[in-house]
Parts: sequence; C-alpha cells; structure tokens
Amino acid sequence: MVASERLECNCGDVRPRRNLDLSILGRGYHTGDPQSFADLMLITVPATTVVWLLTTLLTRPEPQDRLVSFYRRVRPYGVLWKPIARLAGDVPQTGRLGGDLVDWVAGCGLIYGLSFGLGKSLLDPGLTQVGLFAVAMLCGYRLRASSLRRDERNAPIHGSASQRTESR
Repeated sequence: MVASERLECNCGDVRPRRNLDLSILGRGYHTGDPQSFADLMLITVPATTVVWLLTTLLTRPEPQDRLVSFYRRVRPYGVLWKPIARLAGDVPQTGRLGGDLVDWVAGCGLIYGLSFGLGKSLLDPGLTQVGLFAVAMLCGYRLRASSLRRDERNAPIHGSASQRTESR
C-alpha cells in the first residue's frame, strides 16, 4: 500500500465515548477532566478512610485463637503482632523484612522490565529494550536465589520431603 492511500473503516456510527459524570454535593465531577478527577479523589480518599476507621473501631476484635491460627499460617512481621507471636510460641520467623522488601522491588523490576522491554521491542526497537530485559533478568535471578535460600531455611531438619520418600 502506498503511503498516500487512505484506509477507510466501515464501522457504522462511531461516537465519542462519554466520560463518567458524577454529581456529589451538588457539583458535577467529570472523570475526563484532570481537575475534576483530583477534586473527586480529595473527597473519596478521606471519606473511605473515615468509613474504614469507624468500621475498625466499632466492631469487635477477632478472637485470639483465630489470630494465633492466622499467625501460624502467615507469620506476619511487625511490632503489633508480638503479643500474638508470644501466644503462638513455637512458630519460627520465616524471613527478614529487609530481604523481603528487596524481593518486592526485584519483583516489580522483573514485571516492569519484561513489560516495557516487550513493548519497546514491538513498538520502537532499539537498544533500550536490551537494558530493560537485562534489568528483568537480574531481578529474576535475585528472586530465584532468594527463593532457593528460603527453601533451604524452611526445609525439615531430617531432609526434604522428597529425600524421605526416596529412602522408603
């Protein structure tokens, strides 16, 4: 096709999509307008915060046996869990917060590196995607190494389950 040729689409009646129009407190907020969207967020975020705080403070706390059961399964971090950790007693801590935060950043780097690298490869090939894929590979390597270390720490004292079944 020559660049001067024009593609025509027989798509029927094509109308621009309307933006969501919300009326709150007598004022219309249009999601297509950045200022209206910012104003809407300035109302929505504090309102939802008040609702969840009231819900938290006005409902009964969970029973301690349920919290201990949750703690044994999940083993969350934090100073606020120390009373429940004392009740759980024999549950070892599974990781370190700093290491897990590094893993979280590596996971984001892996996903974004792959996504943007693939997009760059498809839409605008060049050397940039090589760097993005390299970042993704380094992040993936970090996650794999961290996963292997975590598996070693959590392995049973008498060998792994696969070793026990092989010896039978």
